[in-house]
Amino acid sequence: PPPAAPVLVIGSPFLWWMRVGELRAVLAPVVAGTGPSAHPDIAAARRFVRGLDAAVAVTSAPGRGPLTRPVLGGVGWVARLLLRSCRGHAGEMERGVAAAAAERAQAVDYGVRIVAQEQVGLAYAGWDRLLTKVALPAWRMGRWPSRLDAGVVSALTELSRRDRLAEGFASRLGERPACDLLEEPGSVDEAASLLAARLFHGGPAEPGPGWAPVAWQEYPDEVVDRKWRADAARLHRVLDSLGVGHAADPTARDSKGPTLGRVLDHLAAPDTEATRTAPAAPAPAAP
Repeated sequence: PPPAAPVLVIGSPFLWWMRVGELRAVLAPVVAGTGPSAHPDIAAARRFVRGLDAAVAVTSAPGRGPLTRPVLGGVGWVARLLLRSCRGHAGEMERGVAAAAAERAQAVDYGVRIVAQEQVGLAYAGWDRLLTKVALPAWRMGRWPSRLDAGVVSALTELSRRDRLAEGFASRLGERPACDLLEEPGSVDEAASLLAARLFHGGPAEPGPGWAPVAWQEYPDEVVDRKWRADAARLHRVLDSLGVGHAADPTARDSKGPTLGRVLDHLAAPDTEATRTAPAAPAPAAP
């Protein structure tokens, strides 16, 4: 069977950040539209129309034998006739279903829907920033954070707690998160994190020696420390190419290695070459 579409990468951050009531408010129009589909008469009418449409498609396919072509031609003619005769009734039925769904969707509190839509935008912004600022450096090092959705919640929670205008935030966090509706939220989060790494970075489909998951408590040592050390080594290679010496104090710890004092000494030192080549200032004229 064909692989499933990567809907988790798009939908999973909202499940972790939004509350159950907010998710229901956002999905109210969709749920309202699926309600009439469960009615037996409506479901039977839709199956009948789909069957006629499929019969027309089958009988119109080329490459039939000389014996089956007349039979299929007659079946196709009858199917087209029935389809034309019920087209108006099917259209009226679908318009009635849409009107009933819209009426049911309006029963949801409008204020709750507005708040839920605001949370959708907040979760999207947090997800985008987490991928670009936090996950991308780890992906480049062969590590993929295994709890991206939980990371979005932690980042947005800390940000909202610092915001003095976030009234009622504590009560909102006390409500049930939408991810509790899943049977195994941890497994879903890990699968969504790996899928996000594949889609946005092109990583392997399965973990391996050069492509390992990293937990958030290991992120400072596995990613941040390695990134800082790599940047520091690159900076000191530039200083070596410029001929900058090491620390003046020979008793200092690791005085011949890459140190912060070496960088500060280079930044604080005057540009002697520019001083020698700069033209002398003209003498002031006598009064």
